[in-house]
Amino acid sequence: MMNSGVPIDQSAIQGSGGEASPMEDFWSGISVVYMEGTGHGFYMGERAAKMIFGTGIAAAGSMVLDVGSGPGTMAVPLAARGCMVTALDSAPGMCDLLDREASRLGGNLRVLRGRFEEMEAGEYDLVLAGFCPAVQTVEALRRMERLSHRHCAVLMAMPSLIDEVREHVWRMGTGRRPPRSITVPDMLGMLEAMGKAPRFERASVEVVIERPVETLGRFYDGILAAQGHAGASSGEAIGEVIGGRLRESSSLRFEKVLTLLHWVR
Repeated sequence: MMNSGVPIDQSAIQGSGGEASPMEDFWSGISVVYMEGTGHGFYMGERAAKMIFGTGIAAAGSMVLDVGSGPGTMAVPLAARGCMVTALDSAPGMCDLLDREASRLGGNLRVLRGRFEEMEAGEYDLVLAGFCPAVQTVEALRRMERLSHRHCAVLMAMPSLIDEVREHVWRMGTGRRPPRSITVPDMLGMLEAMGKAPRFERASVEVVIERPVETLGRFYDGILAAQGHAGASSGEAIGEVIGGRLRESSSLRFEKVLTLLHWVR
């Protein structure tokens, strides 16, 4: 779930001794809200799946590992196109949502609860990290390569209205700027440092969030609490950023640009 408008304190991602971390608890608790609101259902993933098939790095029958799959933003559209997808996520709530989709899609979607950091080997045709906070370092990119025998890809979202919301929420809730989110140039720099020559594709998608102040408020209140700022309320900050866009509709609509970086391991 990389670049979902979530500033991540990396120390909050993984718990100790096999226990769930604050961020894993957060993703479990917010899974339905993420799917209904900030997850944008599956239509953003469907647009990205079209990009992936267009590059030739996956096709019907391809074995795909979706790292940090969340509620299936990428896993479900790829499985529906005939890929054999293993959806990996460490949050039980996200895996529960995926299990429901897996029963609908039959053998094309397998749900694996676990942490990417603990996976050591694999033989996938494509290892994909879509909007995933666990893949933000060179070591994580190298782990992707160890799990693939052919292609690796990272899907990112370019800055949008949600980034403005995030910045304002964080400043009002904590008095500080949010932790810096990784950017496309950052990712390109890491891949080039590894000696890779990634190719990239871009596409735009219209995002629609119903009841945005309520939905985003629950989302960012949870993010703040998971990273040690319990009691901070994001509703006022969100209203200040998006209020003027809601005069004629209770839905928030804006464009998001998706960037797909892919390379041969």
